[in-house]
Amino acid sequence: MDTAVRTIARPQFGKPLAGEGGTFEAVMKGELGAPDYLLILHQEHRDPAPWKEQMAWAKKLDADGHRDFRLPTRRELHALIANAKEKFNNNWYWSCEPDGSDYAWYQSFNNGNQNYNHQDNNNRACAVRRWHRHECTCRTPC
Repeated sequence: MDTAVRTIARPQFGKPLAGEGGTFEAVMKGELGAPDYLLILHQEHRDPAPWKEQMAWAKKLDADGHRDFRLPTRRELHALIANAKEKFNNNWYWSCEPDGSDYAWYQSFNNGNQNYNHQDNNNRACAVRRWHRHECTCRTPC
């Protein structure tokens, strides 16, 4: 039996995580029994568009062979404003979380507020993915 342990260098906040499709921006605690993970931010941000268009844009992204990008959760947006505010315009960014059937949550990178907006309104978007050592068993809505 092979007992070798794979060792990886400790990632640095705000720096690319080799082969993972973006920069390492936060350590996130898993929810509902899901494992903790590193939050990886894709380098591209998208100009304002309606929520459903931004959701589709994020799902189409491919970086370093990874195609599991999505809009961030509200909690992840909060971590991004705390750890990587300089990478964002002082605008509103959509989250992946709907609020009912017609609204969705978004984050201001100007003042830090979160609120909900009609899904047909235009807001900017960024894309993230989760990195963890084991296969994802996440049960979050995004």
